[in-house]
Amino acid sequence: MNVVGHDAFLVALGDAQLRVRILDKVPATMEEALRISLNLEALDRSKEAEARAMEHRAEPTEEEPKKRKEKYAK
Repeated sequence: MNVVGHDAFLVALGDAQLRVRILDKVPATMEEALRISLNLEALDRSKEAEARAMEHRAEPTEEEPKKRKEKYAK
């Protein structure tokens, strides 16, 4: 494995936490380090999207009380 290239890749990520998470998986090749980084990034993005969705569900809009009134008025 190209140690210099491997280290350069990890530094170029610009995210110390991601770097540690990748190193924790002990990738044997640069390709494996890339695959791990892509998987971790996708996981992080899905967690962020889920958190945003939960925030939107928790905040009632101005229209919700109006919609409920219309629903029960029928």
